[in-house]
Amino acid sequence: MKKKLAIEATKDILKQHETKINSANHHALEEIKKCEKLAETLKEKIVNIKAKAGQNGRIFGSITSKDVSSAIKTQLGLDIDKRKITLELDIKAFGTYNITIKLHTKVLADMKVSVIEE
Repeated sequence: MKKKLAIEATKDILKQHETKINSANHHALEEIKKCEKLAETLKEKIVNIKAKAGQNGRIFGSITSKDVSSAIKTQLGLDIDKRKITLELDIKAFGTYNITIKLHTKVLADMKVSVIEE
């Protein structure tokens, strides 16, 4: 109390604290609902990424989470950080791949990425 590190627990202070906790919980639930709705939307989408062909139907280099993030922003208009995108395999050939996007600590979205020849 001397350095204002603590305050007396009066009825008003406890009620204010309870109100803050309820408000934070409400906002957290709203955020989770929003992320779940986005996950359902992404589940139905396929993002196309064009790549140059190499030998034997393989692509030059590989497709990274940065490429996927850029394609999602261009094609769907959603800004998803590349660090939230998890690729199950290294994408080094043409075809369709499943990816996972961590939208929230409790919400994961599955999506498909199609790599096509440029």
